[in-house]
Amino acid sequence: MKKLNPFVIFILYLLFAELNYAQRFNCSISGTVLDEATKTPLVGVNVFISETVWGTSTDGKGNFVIKNLPHGNHEIIASIIGFEVGSFTILLKDGEKKTHTFYLKEKAYELETVEVQSERPVNWDNHLAVFKKLFIGQSDFSEYCFILNEEQLSFERGAANELFASSGKQLQIHNEALGYEIEIILMSFTWNEREGRLQYTVKPQFKELEPKDEVQKNLWNSNRQKAYLGSINHFMKAVKGNKIKNENYRIYFVPRLNRNQEFVVTAGAAEIENSWELMKKSPFPGEHILTFGDRLAVEYDREDGSEILTSFIDLKYSEVTIDQYGYPEEYMPFQTIGYWAKLGIADWLPKYYGTEKQSTN
Repeated sequence: MKKLNPFVIFILYLLFAELNYAQRFNCSISGTVLDEATKTPLVGVNVFISETVWGTSTDGKGNFVIKNLPHGNHEIIASIIGFEVGSFTILLKDGEKKTHTFYLKEKAYELETVEVQSERPVNWDNHLAVFKKLFIGQSDFSEYCFILNEEQLSFERGAANELFASSGKQLQIHNEALGYEIEIILMSFTWNEREGRLQYTVKPQFKELEPKDEVQKNLWNSNRQKAYLGSINHFMKAVKGNKIKNENYRIYFVPRLNRNQEFVVTAGAAEIENSWELMKKSPFPGEHILTFGDRLAVEYDREDGSEILTSFIDLKYSEVTIDQYGYPEEYMPFQTIGYWAKLGIADWLPKYYGTEKQSTN
């Protein structure tokens, strides 16, 4: 039997890979953005898929289209200065093309005299330092991640001394370590120091920076891989694919002593060998459901053996749905302690990183 030429095999592989990519990233969303009051088109509105690099701007007729999307749940955001943020979540089936019309409401500004302050409010710098430690994170990459317009941030203290943060405009983030610019709509931010609980809602859009040379390109790729391996997204994909051991994880069930305490007992804890101890099948194709009552202790061994990363994770809900790519469909459904809890935007990667090549529209 005549053997195929290796070059032919390679070409066939590339064709199959491209076909597979086209089949998986073959959805689109299009539509129009209108002024809610006048029903006139809004031009130059930033429309994007939250947490990704996919986005576009509306044309002269207020129209937009975002192509080459994977099937699944997506949150679509429409944002422009002077109007409230529009958002909706859509489920795209394989190959589906859907449309949506945004009706944006003009922001109401109080007609009162604004006193221009030459000095920052009392404790603003202290509050900013706390915010940056929590929001940017405490990893090796945090010193290379900057909020370019931090003057937009405002802080308040609650009745229980919680720290609340808000921003008048989108936060502009420059991550020199991973090679991304991130525009973040900060919807809410609350830090309860007494309970050790951080909660925030954000709508981020990623944009890849242009490397100045091949050295910087390789450094960014290396740093991105380092940020990904051992991350909660990497862990979820390992669980979904039942590759816990293969991906260098060790997992244990740990009964919670107190939900507000970081102290957990690991001695004598039984190691979890199979992902089916943590999840069950969903009635929907490609999805799985995480369900476990006790806290999980998660250990990850760096591939170079340099360190062991230890995290603890609780489910905020009795069940959490994991999509076909390993991402939770519920928003921020995990409570974490340890390594994962110290990570912030300095280690953020676009959604679908490591799944397929990222493509902008």
